[in-house]
Amino acid sequence: MSRCHTTDNWEATFDHQTTSFPLTGAHVQTACIQCHASGIYDGLPTACVSCHQADYNGTADPDHEAAQFPTTCQTCHTTSNWNSTFNHNATQFPLTGAHVQTSCQQCHVGGVFEGTPSQCVECHLTDYNATTDPDHEAAQFPTTCQTCHTTSNWNSTFNHNATQFPLTGAHVQTSCQQCHVGVFEGTPSHLPGLTRQRP
Repeated sequence: MSRCHTTDNWEATFDHQTTSFPLTGAHVQTACIQCHASGIYDGLPTACVSCHQADYNGTADPDHEAAQFPTTCQTCHTTSNWNSTFNHNATQFPLTGAHVQTSCQQCHVGGVFEGTPSQCVECHLTDYNATTDPDHEAAQFPTTCQTCHTTSNWNSTFNHNATQFPLTGAHVQTSCQQCHVGVFEGTPSHLPGLTRQRP
């Protein structure tokens, strides 16, 4: 009892801020009994999910359990704002274009969030392999999707006229693989017998 009361002041004087679990946000107004219903004060778990598992299981928009979100609530929530505060744009993979509307589980398969690959081909290899006009695999196009595509426009945005070798005349109708036999960077831009290469 002496932890919370004194003989001079029977009102509780316990200061939660001096513990390993300082109270912040909504926890400041939470009644002690909500967390300490068992009458146990020392050694209670401090992981959010130990109190918020029911919230996690009951959330339907998005369904946290089905999406296999991690149970580290603080990744997306704070004690001051229980609405998700996760900002993908503050990560190394900001969301743009079509990625903004993509569901989390489409990229984070199996509930993996940390270390998810950020290279386009990691998610779009099936698209690459299935493309027939032109056949990316047969033409040996690079798997750096962003060379020709954007998240806002999946149709090819590559403009040869913006390179050091603008296409003119018969080159306009020439298939990519006729000049780019599996090589795109550093393809020679000279006539036979010349040795100069494009920078």
